[in-house]
Amino acid sequence: MRVKFWGVRSGLASPGRATLGVGGNTPCIEIRTATNALLVLDAGIGLHWLGRTLLAGPHGRGQGETTIFLSRTHWDHIQGIPFFIPAFLPGNRVNIHGAGLSNVAKSMTLRAILEGQMSESYSPIVSLTNMPSIRNVSDVTPGKAIEVGGVTVLPRVVLRDGQDAESIAYRIEEEGRALVYVSDVEYAKGEPDSEIVAFAKDASLIVHEAYFTEDERRRAKEGRGADPLRSPHHATFGEATELALRAGAKRLFYSQHHPDHDDATIESAVLAEREKVRKRGSSLEVETAREGVELVV
Repeated sequence: MRVKFWGVRSGLASPGRATLGVGGNTPCIEIRTATNALLVLDAGIGLHWLGRTLLAGPHGRGQGETTIFLSRTHWDHIQGIPFFIPAFLPGNRVNIHGAGLSNVAKSMTLRAILEGQMSESYSPIVSLTNMPSIRNVSDVTPGKAIEVGGVTVLPRVVLRDGQDAESIAYRIEEEGRALVYVSDVEYAKGEPDSEIVAFAKDASLIVHEAYFTEDERRRAKEGRGADPLRSPHHATFGEATELALRAGAKRLFYSQHHPDHDDATIESAVLAEREKVRKRGSSLEVETAREGVELVV
């Protein structure tokens, strides 16, 4: 698998000089399989910029296919969909998988949620039907694998403590290698549980949310609800590291950064985690996800 980061920010985009090194677009990761099939993890604003580059190839001729996997349907994970140009070109094929909403108060399919984003109150597009290349929008079944482009994609629900809302983690396997993607998660006991450790076992690469430092998350819990960007229902750099260490992963990339975190803050946090890994005697490689970075899994 070839991986490229198009958006690594959580909550809302954060452009500016202080974030140029890491990037300010909301989440989007491009994955190319061994058969050159195109998979995309999350559809933040980074999806728009990915879409523009695709126009130089088959997608620009109405001959391309894209399969998008959404970790959740909060705005920062779906706001790029109305701006994904290949979805407007007849002949292309765009498939979207993710979780709808299902709790005691309300139930909605993924399609219904995405249609709501297109409402004329918010968008001139009005409906997904005006994006002719979106052929399939389907709710994933946690634990049920999806075969696409020569890889196996396994979704798993990640429950967030104290909320009905939930997000989906994905494990993508190809020829004995695995990429694990974990976004928008709060570990109930402040550390990864045994189930998510098993899910990430022996991953070649984990891409994990690193929204807070430990001190920030503690303060967020103390001031719960005071600031929408300080919701405590997010993971820390340290929790991402702990998951990778316990799972025996080879590489860890921190992503889904807080919009207030500038390059210097992120670099400092990564250095601290790297030292932690060294003291544990592990060979785990840790790095931050940056827009434009490409790697092979």
